[in-house]
Amino acid sequence: MKRSLAGNTAGLPFARGRFSPEPRNTADAIETGCLLAQAGAIERAFATMEHGAACVLAGGAARLIARHLSVPVRLVDNLVLEGLVRIAQDSVK
Repeated sequence: MKRSLAGNTAGLPFARGRFSPEPRNTADAIETGCLLAQAGAIERAFATMEHGAACVLAGGAARLIARHLSVPVRLVDNLVLEGLVRIAQDSVK
């Protein structure tokens, strides 16, 4: 999202900001907006799931996003590698 804003809008920098409930500069506003947009999209998708569904997050920003979610979250550090292990185990059976 930040890369898209920097590359496809006039004059917005690709800067590292910090999350702030009340951002006071452009970098913090971009960081805050991107985190909250991701959290909102996840919560909206989660709301459409059946009861008992799990919200699993992985990737570089997972911990940052998880802090802003109001749904239960499971963080998995190596989700892709765990999936590959399961695929390999199933192919041996």
